[in-house]
Amino acid sequence: MLSRALMYATLGLLALCLFLQVSRYAAIAGRTRHINTLHALIKEADNDRTNLELRLSAREDLQRIREEAFAMGMDYPAEGQVRVVALSGSAAQ
Repeated sequence: MLSRALMYATLGLLALCLFLQVSRYAAIAGRTRHINTLHALIKEADNDRTNLELRLSAREDLQRIREEAFAMGMDYPAEGQVRVVALSGSAAQ
């Protein structure tokens, strides 16, 4: 009678340990999926940042700005259009 109760108790303990082990593996798998999702989001954000930096550097190209200004009808200022203003008390005197 005692050996049968001990056998059931051992079997129950083993089942509990197996359940806990499987639940731990499930939690680890869930966290791994979450980490992989975050890595994918980070990679996408890095790619977006790189694309934005490339677009920004293309906008800063002076030759391109000059060409776009000429395409919009802008030109260099004529001789009479340039004015120099001196501020009193400025360090640039």
